[in-house]
Amino acid sequence: MNSSTAVPQAMVAFAVLTANWEEYGVSYTHNFLPLIAHCLSVGRSDVVSETQVQSLMSLEFGILLPRHVIKTILRRAAKEDLVTRSNNVYRIHTKRIASYDLGSKRADASRAIQALSDSFIEFLRQEFNLEPSPLEAETALLNYVADRGIPILRASIRGESFQPVVLSEDQYEYAIGQFVAHLFERDPENFRSLEIAVKGSMLASAMYLPNPGTQSRRIRDLTVFLDTPFLIGLLGYSGQAPKEAATELLDLIARLGGRLSVYDHTLTETKNVMTSSAGQLRFLSRKTASLNAYPPLVEYCIQNGISSTELDVRSERLAEEFKDLGIAVEETPELMAELSVDEVRLEDTLQRIVGYRFEGARLNDVPSLTAIYRARRGTDRRELETAKAIFTTPNTSVVRASREFFGESPRGDQVPICALDHELGTIAWLKQPLFAPDLPRKQLIADCYANSFPGEQLWGRYLEQIEHLDAQGSFSDEDYFTLRYDVEARRALMHDTLGDADVFTSGTIEEVLKRAREAHQAELREELSRTKEASEVSARETSAVRKHLAEVETQHEEERRRLQAEVERSKVEPLRVLQLRSSRFAGRVVYGVMWTTFGLLLIASLLSTFSWDGPWKIAVGAGTALLAVLGVINLYFGHRIRDWADSLQEELAEWSHGRAVEKYQQQVTGGTGSGGPKTPNNDSDGTSGSPE
Repeated sequence: MNSSTAVPQAMVAFAVLTANWEEYGVSYTHNFLPLIAHCLSVGRSDVVSETQVQSLMSLEFGILLPRHVIKTILRRAAKEDLVTRSNNVYRIHTKRIASYDLGSKRADASRAIQALSDSFIEFLRQEFNLEPSPLEAETALLNYVADRGIPILRASIRGESFQPVVLSEDQYEYAIGQFVAHLFERDPENFRSLEIAVKGSMLASAMYLPNPGTQSRRIRDLTVFLDTPFLIGLLGYSGQAPKEAATELLDLIARLGGRLSVYDHTLTETKNVMTSSAGQLRFLSRKTASLNAYPPLVEYCIQNGISSTELDVRSERLAEEFKDLGIAVEETPELMAELSVDEVRLEDTLQRIVGYRFEGARLNDVPSLTAIYRARRGTDRRELETAKAIFTTPNTSVVRASREFFGESPRGDQVPICALDHELGTIAWLKQPLFAPDLPRKQLIADCYANSFPGEQLWGRYLEQIEHLDAQGSFSDEDYFTLRYDVEARRALMHDTLGDADVFTSGTIEEVLKRAREAHQAELREELSRTKEASEVSARETSAVRKHLAEVETQHEEERRRLQAEVERSKVEPLRVLQLRSSRFAGRVVYGVMWTTFGLLLIASLLSTFSWDGPWKIAVGAGTALLAVLGVINLYFGHRIRDWADSLQEELAEWSHGRAVEKYQQQVTGGTGSGGPKTPNNDSDGTSGSPE
């Protein structure tokens, strides 16, 4: 098998498997039918054997399926009328094979995986100054994705015999974890591509388990014992993502009929971790922190403001809290001579692989592993459903040590004494994917954040070197605190070593301190920039508010003036109406009298042509004489009767207006009106009626 083609094609195969599952979702065997059909279509013969199909599958998709799995899939292909079996060979039905066209799915998957690989290479270049070849980057991604399934899957992809002691030893393991976190936070499209590949890896894992067609069987005869790091994550002290993944895994196991438990010594260890961390939080200072600190828990509490009191109180009621979560506390089984193991050699194996920084953790892992061995009565278990007990942990090194010590089968056909939590999650998820459809995604996120913490060996060497340099007076109290407790220092340590303890040297401390300072300075610059930007925004907002207030004030001033003018008009209008009415009234009176007099005089002059006796004669004569006198006066003095009338009108109007104003003011001051002055007339034009 050409590894340069197998690496990317395996990732493509995982993506295609996920697409098949989402489209069909019939069975894990059926899920592989489109891939097998493609392999049959590219063969040069109409007749193939199981060995040839196995080779084609490895060549086209980079996955080396076991012979018995190939045989199972080909039997399913025969039921679908894709092939006909005869004398241990299979005749291909070309027309039926053509209906399983993977062209578009494979092209889409290839583009997505290529984009993911390119993004990973660019991330390594920018964040770690690394220049991997495309093959190196693709291999690292493939190993990471394959590890989300079961260990034997990774070996089958790489075309090598399965070695259970080789787990997650890639140079880029830490970098990939940071890359996954980057995708999750900033690049949802490529994160989706990675999630699809991981789910495909889990689906492919089903074909490596005993009896893949019976994976839906429940696990009523299995008790899952939980390790302390898993419990810390379940309690939420490793972040929200690990808590959600752990909770969903336990819910899935419970729904499948499995039991959840912790040994009493594990409960005690978990309490001790919490109370020890509470003590460090309580007396957090330069010299009080123990070298045996539990960095992730202490760091999480510092970052999230969790007090030492909260840890103490919660540790006291752990048993009750576990009971509420459906987790039983069981006594550690007593030692049995016939089921004893060489515990000294087991301790040595654990110490060599795990590299414990203090004895307590090792002394708790030994009884956990041997208790599972005794629960199984020292016999190998081939099926998870009947395995009786299994110990699960997120600690890869513990799993490696356990598998090496107990000599578990390299064929992967045994249920191990100890399994990684995501490995157990894969097997459980394959039984009922619909019970927990988001479990692959949640485990992926949880794993990437878990990879951000230094391992036991690296952290131990780092702390020892800090104490050694501090004893020599190599740095200040502030630098000590930064190196010992600062989050940026831990990130710098992982960045410079990529999580590899063998890379750590005494010079690493100086580089870590330098990076931590630079990170803090960058944070300060960013904070200053944000403050400046916020200040500028605030200034612009203040200016806008002031401008708005000025506009509002101007509008209010204009409105005030308008209302004031309205008030003034409301005061003047009644007087103007009264004056107009008085003038009209005087005009009517004066001109009424004048025209009446002229009329009477005119009538008198007309009647003078007739002869009258008595009083009528005198009246007619007087009228005629008066008319003549008025005419002479007008001619002699130049006065017109109209001028007299106008003068009389003005005097009468002034008198009438004075009386009307006096009466109006009496009405206003007497409170006869409400809501302001009233116009002294109800007529719309204000001109009719008497001012009286």
